[in-house]
Amino acid sequence: MAEGGLVIGLVEMGPRVPELEEIRRRLARHLEKYLGPVEVRHFREDLPEYAYSEIRGQYLARALLDRLSKVDGDCHRVVGLTREDLYAPGLNFVFGQARVNGREAVVSVARLLDEDRERYLSRVVKEVTHELGHTFGLGHCDDPSCVMSFSNTVLDVDRKSPDFCDRCALALREGLNRCLRR
Repeated sequence: MAEGGLVIGLVEMGPRVPELEEIRRRLARHLEKYLGPVEVRHFREDLPEYAYSEIRGQYLARALLDRLSKVDGDCHRVVGLTREDLYAPGLNFVFGQARVNGREAVVSVARLLDEDRERYLSRVVKEVTHELGHTFGLGHCDDPSCVMSFSNTVLDVDRKSPDFCDRCALALREGLNRCLRR
């Protein structure tokens, strides 16, 4: 466990994400600005077949959260990362989904891909950071530059910062304190 800090399980779900190690390193470095010592551990899980919709050609994000709830590994938070496209009821797709004030989050890289490797990696870190924010109780932010602002398109992801606004950073620290006291 990270010395007195947060342990996040980054769970590769389904087909391998070739950039996973780079994403893991960048995510740990980025989150330490807000969360103090962070250890990001790597795990693998299969995608649950029942989560796949043949009609949509997508996986139900909520079902992946259910699978992630079974991941052990002594982690405070567990984030699934998949190359498969995700959806939620009533939406065409989602970049990710999380359990607010929960332990699990999932992010799909399918719609974040870009020929520019740096842009792609930045998008992934932003979306994982965003979903982790939800696990600490944060909602969507009205500040369009805050990482917690809602992204309807990949252009919205590109426009926002990877950082939390002051108000969300304060709420994140409060959520972290609740998490570490448990």
